[in-house]
Amino acid sequence: MSATPASENLLGLWSQFFLADQGARLGRTYTGYKDAFFSADFMGWNLELRPGAKQNIYKRVQDITVAMRAQDYLELPERVDRTVAVHMSAPEMAEYGELEKEMLLPVASGEPITAANAAVLWGKLHQLAGGAIYDENKQVHVFSNAKIDALEDLIEAANGEPMLVFYGYKHELERIKKLGGEELDVDKWNAGKQRVALAHPASAGAGLNLQHGGATVVWFTLPASLELYTQACGRLHRQGQTKPVMVNHLVTQGTSDEVVLVRLGQKHIDQRELIQAMVKRA
Repeated sequence: MSATPASENLLGLWSQFFLADQGARLGRTYTGYKDAFFSADFMGWNLELRPGAKQNIYKRVQDITVAMRAQDYLELPERVDRTVAVHMSAPEMAEYGELEKEMLLPVASGEPITAANAAVLWGKLHQLAGGAIYDENKQVHVFSNAKIDALEDLIEAANGEPMLVFYGYKHELERIKKLGGEELDVDKWNAGKQRVALAHPASAGAGLNLQHGGATVVWFTLPASLELYTQACGRLHRQGQTKPVMVNHLVTQGTSDEVVLVRLGQKHIDQRELIQAMVKRA
């Protein structure tokens, strides 16, 4: 049972259906499933569905899949999604571009920040889009306050209405605290005693009922995972919420933020297509 059976891609389906039918529909091994329905690039890293594989997978699992969509059974409040454009200065964008191109970023004190490979580089760029970054010694270097300033504007515009802010890195938590935010306390939040509550989607993204404390979500840093994103937004956008839910995405223009937002949108489309195509609804 899952609300996001393929939150990243269809590779994630195999283990779920293996538990149900011991491999009768998608094969007895993960490697066999991957080889049958996906092809890799010449480096063996990027996997793409083979022609016709998506429809074949849907057809194979349809007979034992049932979908019960929340919107068909529950009264959910309206949800409004909003992108808040953040603009770093030209010198700040130049520093971002240098890290992206050279995999190296000079700092005022200490050794330059370097990225050993593409995966490390992506993480460092995503940090820098928020205005700060860790070096190899876990020291924090602040390069821009553009996103912090944008969040401060949202807090002021909220005029005292509670706001749940999701951050991605610990240094973001410490910086946002300076705006008056405090780490999420479920009891205080639901009692309306936290104006700006700060949470990480991996720790507060599932299992918590937070709909009684407020109706505004702010993503300071977006996660790459659709499941983390969906579950976190669902803490406020759920049954029992009495107000329309506003989901704000702080997106630094020209950075990884834009890429992540687009990818989350595409994953959501793929997820919805999967649910619609492969299931028999109860």
